[in-house]
Formats: sequence, structure tokens, C-alpha cells
Amino acid sequence: MKVIDTDLFIHTIADIHKNDDHRKFCFVLGAGASYTSGIKTGNDLARDWYAQIKSVYENKQSIFNDWIIDQKIDVNKLGVSYGSIYRKRFENDTHSGYDSLANVMKDAKASYGYIILAQILTKSSGHCIVTTNFDSLIEASIFQYTNKAPLVCGHESLSAYARPHQSHPLIVKIHRDLLLSPK
Repeated sequence: MKVIDTDLFIHTIADIHKNDDHRKFCFVLGAGASYTSGIKTGNDLARDWYAQIKSVYENKQSIFNDWIIDQKIDVNKLGVSYGSIYRKRFENDTHSGYDSLANVMKDAKASYGYIILAQILTKSSGHCIVTTNFDSLIEASIFQYTNKAPLVCGHESLSAYARPHQSHPLIVKIHRDLLLSPK
């Protein structure tokens, strides 16, 4: 994969938009895309939750160690085990897990990148976003900074509706939306 800087990316997108209005884009957003908007990365959250779990099991070291072995958790790469750590941290109350995620995201404000992305998605039709993120920064940016409304598929039960549309950019959240029991 070729890596390019922001200026070259913007220049390339502008060229394509100017010269080929029919070309469509699918942007893939992953963990960390929302960091500049004030949301901790999955790796940061995994580290926080891991420390909390470790503290709870301080007097039950063998249970803690068994869990680490069973889940194949590498303490040097906790972000890789985000899902396992999240499930363990909130195993007794899933609603506390959702509330914790909501709290992490409550003060987030769309960064410049989201505002630009909203413009790209809405200047012509048929573009989409596929994201692992639970937050609503891209759809909020589209609502706030454009005259369009996105089609957000934040749950697998909406997958039949996930197709590029003439008037609505498509956002597919592969781990669900924050408000729909994220996975």
C-alpha cells in the first residue's frame, strides 16, 4: 500500500472530482480515526480496562493469569485484544460497558478531517464509509456541514439497505453503532 501525505491526498481527490465525476469512493475508517476528535484509541481503552481488571483480580492472581492465557493476551499489544478485554471488564454488566463508551465519546468534536470527509461524501452521489468505529462523528459532520443526510447502517439487521444511494452517502458500521449494542 502506498502512503501519501494529506496535501497529496487532497490534491488527488480534487483531480479525480474535477476530471471524473462518476468515480465513487469507499473510505475505510478504523480505530484511531477519531483520536484527533477527542476519542481515546482502542489501544488506550484496552490499556485502561486491562489495568482495572488487573486491580480487581489483585488477590485472585491465578484466575487473572488463566484469563490471560485463555484469551492469548499479549500485555505488550493490548489493543489487539480490545474485544476480549472489553468483555472481561464489563462481563457482569454490559450496560456499564455501553455507558463507559458513551462517556469516552460524549465531548468529542469532529476534527477537520471529518468535515472534509463530509464534503467529499456529499459533493457527488454514491460514496460510502465502512468503519469499525461506534461514534457518530461522520454522520454528525454530514448533518452539520452539508445539506445531506446519510444512510447509517449501524446494525446488521439494516444490511439489506446498505447500498450506495443517489442522494445519501452510506455509512456502514461493522461493529454496530454505539446506541445499538456495539460488538
